[in-house]
Amino acid sequence: MITSRAEEADETAAHRRTPPMDEDYALLLAGAALVDVVAKWNAWVYRRVDSVHPLTGERGRRRHSLDCLPTPDPALAFHPEERSSPNPHDVRGQFMVPLAYIRKGPLREFDARGSDGSVMPVLGTPDTSRYGVAMVRSELARSSSIIPPGVIDLVGEIVGPTTDEEALTDVETLLSTGIWRGTERLDPQIFEGNDAAELLRTLAARFLLIGLIDAQCAGSRQVLKFSYDWHVEGLPPKHFWLSLRVACGWSPRVLEVPLEAASAAASYHLEFQTPPEARCRLLKLPGDTGSSGLFDDTRKPVAHVHGRYTEQPKEEGELVVDLPFRGMRVTATVAAAFSSLVTLLALVLPGAEAVWRSEPEGPATVLLVAPAVLLALVASRGESALVREPMNILRFFILSSAVSLFLVAASLVGELQDGWLHLLWWSVMGWNGVLCVALLAGWLVSERR
Repeated sequence: MITSRAEEADETAAHRRTPPMDEDYALLLAGAALVDVVAKWNAWVYRRVDSVHPLTGERGRRRHSLDCLPTPDPALAFHPEERSSPNPHDVRGQFMVPLAYIRKGPLREFDARGSDGSVMPVLGTPDTSRYGVAMVRSELARSSSIIPPGVIDLVGEIVGPTTDEEALTDVETLLSTGIWRGTERLDPQIFEGNDAAELLRTLAARFLLIGLIDAQCAGSRQVLKFSYDWHVEGLPPKHFWLSLRVACGWSPRVLEVPLEAASAAASYHLEFQTPPEARCRLLKLPGDTGSSGLFDDTRKPVAHVHGRYTEQPKEEGELVVDLPFRGMRVTATVAAAFSSLVTLLALVLPGAEAVWRSEPEGPATVLLVAPAVLLALVASRGESALVREPMNILRFFILSSAVSLFLVAASLVGELQDGWLHLLWWSVMGWNGVLCVALLAGWLVSERR
């Protein structure tokens, strides 16, 4: 729509006539507005997709996208002087959009994008803490007109970045007794008649990630995105037997996937991008097991589940991965079978040992080249920490088969005595035979699981 210069001047004049607002009141107004829009997340966020991407090593990436209709409330204006505007169209700057409650800690390699793909600004830690305090203040003001200054200082300490999930026990003690870390700081009755207690529990462990969008974008449906690095934990050394079972295919690896803001949308979707060296057997959301949307056992490269939550579930998502019978497992099985079979034939075939002994340089040359080829297959490549330990065990299996062939060749070239030679060959055959049987049995178990 084309407007004349006179109309633009009238709008500008009306905007300038907006009375100035006290800075503290403007902050409290924004805090109350943030509480309201967060409480109604599922009314204006239609679909939230949380996509988990394991990368090389312990690095992973979590990508979030929100299909939403940001609320054009002037109280959410970024500039405090614009929060007294009677009409959202009077806001010339930016609107604040609460994106999600995120566990406290640095968001490494953080990136946020608006609906047009451009970079979306987000509030930093000082502003995030300030608005978090304002949110708690607005809730306390619902039941009390006077809030002692010491209470606000304590709320700032709890909401700030120095506390995290480990402080939740101290927060519960404060809410029930008024004592904070051994010192009486407030009257717990101040939390009666409002939702400040629940809000304080949330902000003690998480912070509210707030993005900024242009004023003209507020009130229109759009997709906002943000992403950050995710730490993928490997199996510690004490879980060696689990790593061994996963490597052989006897057992899968089960992990918990933290759900970020599962209740902050009308529909929550979780995706898992399976790394190429692994296989996703199951991705599951907490809830009624009779709902097919809550779990995905199709074993596709991208697992996808979805559900609806009125409140944040206490359980985490469940991820089950294993190693498919291809790649490293096939190489380990073939190497073990080849080493075992070659040694067994040399021991049981009539005249085979005599032929090898009479021309040691012939078979010895072949058997000495074989380890080099197998070791080339063992060459380490970047894989996710989800299956790194089982993959390393498979590399050890392949290496042991290569070394076994080397020992057989070395025993011929070195003209080892019959007793020691037979002991070595039977040991090589037995070790590789056990590996081959274990890997083949794991394949049968994993396919029937």
